[in-house]
This record gives sequence, C-alpha cells and structure tokens, in this order.
Amino acid sequence: MTPPSYSNLPARFWDKVEVDSSGCWLWTRFRDRDGYGSYTVSRGKSARPHRLSAADAKGEIPSGLWVLHHCDNPPCVNPDHLYYGTPQQNVDDMMRRGGNGISLGVKNGQSKLTDKAVVEIRNLYKGGGHTYQTLADIYGVGMRTVADAITQKTWGHVEQETVPLEKAR
Repeated sequence: MTPPSYSNLPARFWDKVEVDSSGCWLWTRFRDRDGYGSYTVSRGKSARPHRLSAADAKGEIPSGLWVLHHCDNPPCVNPDHLYYGTPQQNVDDMMRRGGNGISLGVKNGQSKLTDKAVVEIRNLYKGGGHTYQTLADIYGVGMRTVADAITQKTWGHVEQETVPLEKAR
C-alpha cells in the first residue's frame, strides 16, 4: 500500500498493508491467534500495527485508553476504522456485536472434548457406575476437565440430551 500523505511511519510499515473490499486496511504479516498484528519497531521491540496507525493519524494515544475498531476486524489498521476508547467501551462494543471474546467448545483451540463427548460423559455419570476419574481415563482428559463439564462450569452451552448409555460408548 502507498503510505498516506500524512504518515510518519516508514514505507516498510505500509508495504505490509493491503486494502480489502470493505475498506479495511489489513495487516498482512505476523498476527497472533486473536488476529492482531505485530510490527518490529526497533531491534527487540515490537508494537501493534493498529496502535501505530492510530497514533500516526490521530496523535498520541491518551493514557488509559485503548485503540478500538469500529469494523471489529483486529488486523485492520485503517485510522478511519479506529478510535480511542476505554476498556469498558471495548467490552460494551463486543457485547453489542454479540460476542464475549470467549470461544466455546470445539471453537476453542484448546478443547480436547466435543459437544457429543460432553453429552456422553454427563449421561454416563448420571447413569451411575462412573467416577470423574474413570470418565477422565476413558476420554483421555484430566479429572478436572470431566468434573467441570459435568457440573457445567465449562461446556454450559451444550444442552443435555438423553442418549441411551449403550449408544453413548
């Protein structure tokens, strides 16, 4: 991307940005698992590209404020899509858009169970004869994982189904 006329950022920053059809200016290099980019400012020091772009276009980021996205697109560095806001505004925006920032169940990359397995575990436990530990051994997870799934501390989004025990195995 050609650097904007106002920009004080080096051309090597803008070389890593592409404009998409929605008007977002997308960071094309390294992104973390949440989609936010990283840019090496100097040896051993990096910064978030959206923060650099916002400060470049709008001035220094006021103390205590974050750089938020109107477009809800973490790799976007278009200053027209960015604004300074509080952490509470960030949460409010996220909730208004229908998210809570937490990927549930199999959408969470750390998940070792499936919705079906959670239903099976709950039914087996409810049927008696299985402890948290025996179920943990059967499903290859830790006892705490099974306990949290059964008590719905986790996997609360999975509705309980009645599955015949012989089919649950």
